[in-house]
Amino acid sequence: MIAYLSRATICAVLLCSLGCSAGHGLPLEEVSGVVTRGGAPIEGVSLEFRPTTGRASFGRTDIDGKYALQYTDQISGALIGEHAVQLRVPTKTPAEIPGFADMDKEARMMVIQYDAIAYPKPINVVEGEAAILNFELNDLKK
Repeated sequence: MIAYLSRATICAVLLCSLGCSAGHGLPLEEVSGVVTRGGAPIEGVSLEFRPTTGRASFGRTDIDGKYALQYTDQISGALIGEHAVQLRVPTKTPAEIPGFADMDKEARMMVIQYDAIAYPKPINVVEGEAAILNFELNDLKK
């Protein structure tokens, strides 16, 4: 009986260490970058990285135009492999919308309008290589 428990414990430890090496066991890699227009950072751009198979990752630029992709609220990164990328660019910055700072999150979502821009070619997220992907909007077409 003791030999059985010892083997079971060893198997459990090995399985956990193999399946939990990154804390979640998913084939993900970190992806971040900056979105600009004419070299100036753009706030509030939503990015969607949709893999050929599997769940998409999302990000949103801050006031400095920086983003980092999230697979879920708790897990950062994007699946390893090829992705179609779409950017949703606000037609006005928050500073250009009267009273924006005083609005709650739901009201903010209602007043912002977006232009959708599909990145013209797939982007490959490579295992073991954290990606820094910058996007210049003047180089992209709607």
